[in-house]
Amino acid sequence: LAIQIVFAIIFWIEMILKLRVHGWRQRYCCGVKKKNPDEKIVKNLPPPRTSCVESFSNCFDLSLVVIDTMQLIIALGFKDFNRQMEGTGISASLFRIVRLLRLARVLRLLQARVFKDLLCMIQGMMGGLGTLGWALALFVIFIYVVALVFRDLLGPKDLKEDGALDDTMTQWYFRSVPRSMYTIFRCSFGDCS
Repeated sequence: LAIQIVFAIIFWIEMILKLRVHGWRQRYCCGVKKKNPDEKIVKNLPPPRTSCVESFSNCFDLSLVVIDTMQLIIALGFKDFNRQMEGTGISASLFRIVRLLRLARVLRLLQARVFKDLLCMIQGMMGGLGTLGWALALFVIFIYVVALVFRDLLGPKDLKEDGALDDTMTQWYFRSVPRSMYTIFRCSFGDCS
C-alpha cells in the first residue's frame, strides 16, 4: 500500500508539471501548440495543434491517475466498503496494466537513424521466418520418414512365448513411431549414446 501511495504521488507530480508546462488547453483539449522561436511564421496557415490522439492519451493518463487515487482513498478511508467491493468488479490494477501498454510508444524511437541497423536486422529475421518454417517442416518430414523405416527395421518384431516383447535397448528406443522420432531427433544432434 505504501508503494501504491508513492507511485500515486509521483503520477500526480508528473500530471501537475505537465499541466504547468503545456497548459490545460494544449494538454487535454487538442489545443494550439506554443510557438517555437526557430520556426518560420507562414501567413494564412492555422497554428499547429496538438493531435487529438495525443490529447486522448493525456486524458486517459489523467483518468488512470484519478481512478488510482480514488482506489487508494477507498482503501485507506473506507476499509469496510473496500472489503465489500474487492470481489465485485474491475479494480484499478487493471487500469494500471493498461497504462503499461503506453510503453509501446517507445517503439517510435526505432525510427531514429541510430537504430537503422537494428531495424535492418529485425526485418531480415522477419523475412527469413518463412524460409525457416519450411526448413523446419522439411526436417520434421525427414525425421518422420526415417523414424518409420527404423521402427520397422529396429523395433520389436515378435512376441515371446509368455506374450512379452523381446526388449533389447535398441528395440526399446524404436518401440513406437513417436519414440523412434524422438530417438532420431536426438541422434541428429549428436546425443545418440
